[in-house]
Amino acid sequence: MKVDRNILFIFNLETDLESPVLAMGHSWINSFASNNFRKVYVYSTHVGLHDLPKNVKVIETGGGNFLKRVRAIYRLSLAAVLILQKTRSALVFHHMSVRTTLFPGILIRILRIPQGLWYSHSATPASLKLSLRVVDLVFTSTEGSTSILSNKLRYTGHGIDYDKFPTVEEVLKIQKSGIVSLGRLARVKNLDKIISAGKQKSNFPEITFIGPEADENVFASELRNLANKEDVELRILPTIPHGEVPEALSKYSFYYSGTPRSVDKATLEAASVGCIIITEERPACELTGMNLEWKKIGHEGHIDLADQIALIQSLTDVEIKNVRKEIIEFTRTKNNVINTTRIIIEQLRELR
Repeated sequence: MKVDRNILFIFNLETDLESPVLAMGHSWINSFASNNFRKVYVYSTHVGLHDLPKNVKVIETGGGNFLKRVRAIYRLSLAAVLILQKTRSALVFHHMSVRTTLFPGILIRILRIPQGLWYSHSATPASLKLSLRVVDLVFTSTEGSTSILSNKLRYTGHGIDYDKFPTVEEVLKIQKSGIVSLGRLARVKNLDKIISAGKQKSNFPEITFIGPEADENVFASELRNLANKEDVELRILPTIPHGEVPEALSKYSFYYSGTPRSVDKATLEAASVGCIIITEERPACELTGMNLEWKKIGHEGHIDLADQIALIQSLTDVEIKNVRKEIIEFTRTKNNVINTTRIIIEQLRELR
């Protein structure tokens, strides 16, 4: 007899509409809750501002110093007890929360309750390798968005909430210029590569990096010095509120994505408001449809960053507008949070 799994337990890192990095987790919870669940329990390391349906209860587990970690273990233990009481009706989902796949994940495994993990990152810590033995399914956006090798992998596209985004027609009317990249200034994002791509290019667009400066501004200073050396115009702007991201990104012609394998949410948001994605990473091309656009233009395989920009600049205004329209529509269809969460829940419910 098939069990009616109508109670969902979510373990994530943060539930906070004001989070500059993880605010999207709020829309995932909201969307999950609409998939015929009587109750949704969310256990977050950090909880801030949220506005969720009545069937959702959010619990902050906390973390940090020793006492806070002890408190977190206690609250996760209470979660395990509650899950035990709901064994026949529960589903469990870990959103980039590898540690909870181990505790209480191992207990959940013993109880034979279906549980899945969302993971989209190039890093493969030892804890993740253990997680693969615990969870039933591992969800990620596209092939290559993680270095995990497992028959438990399922590709679902990413999950973006487009409710407050401008329409396609509105986006195509906006005057666009420059290159942008949004998020924490970190070496792993290879931001120096897009600066170097502009070396000795007379019509190379101005580059804007939006996000907090890490490493005590050392890396930001290195980027500024490199831009001066290569004679490339560079602006570094502070973090903007999550709700202002679509409007801010829609003003730019190009979006640079240099993070290996993993596709930053901002890359998809940028493509969704008409930014042409400049990247050497296959997952970013596939999730935004840029791989299809390069084929239409007549170029396949590896294309240098500088050549990508030059090729787009060589197109007519009508052709560029059509590229923008295609990637907007492709990205919004491929990476809609409603579709992604529905696919995840359907696949978990098909398990025992």
